[in-house]
Amino acid sequence: MEISDGKIDRREFFAIIVILIASKFTDLTATIILRTGRTAAWILPIISFIVIILPFLATLALLKRFKKKNFIEIIYAIAGKYLGFVIAISLFFILLSATAINLRNYADAVSTMFYPNTPVAFFILLGAVVSYFIANRGLEGIGRTASLLLPCFAISLLLLIVLTWQHFQDSYLFPLLGPGVVALLKDGLVYSTIFADIIVMAVLFPFVKDYRSYRTASIRGLIVSAFLVSLFLLIYIIVFDFHPATVVNHPFHQLNRRAQLGPFITNVEAIFFFFWILAKTLRFAIYFYVMAIILGYSLTLKEFEPLILPLAGLTAMLSLIPENIVEGTLDFRDNFLLQRSWLYFITVPIVLWFISKWREKSKDESL
Repeated sequence: MEISDGKIDRREFFAIIVILIASKFTDLTATIILRTGRTAAWILPIISFIVIILPFLATLALLKRFKKKNFIEIIYAIAGKYLGFVIAISLFFILLSATAINLRNYADAVSTMFYPNTPVAFFILLGAVVSYFIANRGLEGIGRTASLLLPCFAISLLLLIVLTWQHFQDSYLFPLLGPGVVALLKDGLVYSTIFADIIVMAVLFPFVKDYRSYRTASIRGLIVSAFLVSLFLLIYIIVFDFHPATVVNHPFHQLNRRAQLGPFITNVEAIFFFFWILAKTLRFAIYFYVMAIILGYSLTLKEFEPLILPLAGLTAMLSLIPENIVEGTLDFRDNFLLQRSWLYFITVPIVLWFISKWREKSKDESL
């Protein structure tokens, strides 16, 4: 029997990345991008993908240079104790806000679409508790769960495409460039935060088998995620048309309801709902785990695992604050998390890389 070294392999890390990033087409992110990009909403993720490549490559270069250090340790090593704390804790609060908003969106979707008579607070608590137990199993448990779930989730998405094929209308894609080239380029830059998790995942670098496994899994995961997000935004447009798609808060679940297996079997949405629930729960577990690492290191704690439970509770409490989905989740997610935090994820890795290269060059010259 092979003894585990406590690290995840390339396949497991790839599954984590895809579930974490690609599942965004099932939440409010899709609604926000549809409202911004209109008929060209599917092009925005492609532009955002191109934008995030440079900071992503800078992150890979930093990880390769600092070897066994994670992204937070690299921040402290380059920026120093005090500035490093500001940068690291800023990332923590961005993740905390995003997780709280995502948890509320998840609960609203379940309550609105499937269980309207059940309080939203119940689903928030349930999601937080289940995600905590998954996160508490450690990254190995998360990785194994992700690697088992991803093939099932992928098959369910393929089945969904096949079962909704009859509703596709290519004419809904025009005008092809939506709001125009300039607007698309600008919004593609701003919404590059869609793929910011690929930077955040550098926190988990020491838990991956080796640098090569990390690099391969992250590159492939980012490409697959960008493809899936773009594909499903395209599908939303050609199924619902641009304007109806922008007023639907849960386009993924509305798409599920369009699926039918023959003339008699129409209620097949439960299949997709089941795998969506699993993917979302696992996504929250990953965020809880990463937040615990960031906060634990910033507070110089010997162990970060005890922080997972209080962070899950704090996230659940923050999720209860918004009075409705429009005020608390859609607006905040768009105006702050997506339109403001992009600057952090683009500049921090690049600036850190430049400082690192400058110090390396200065050291060589002094010798």
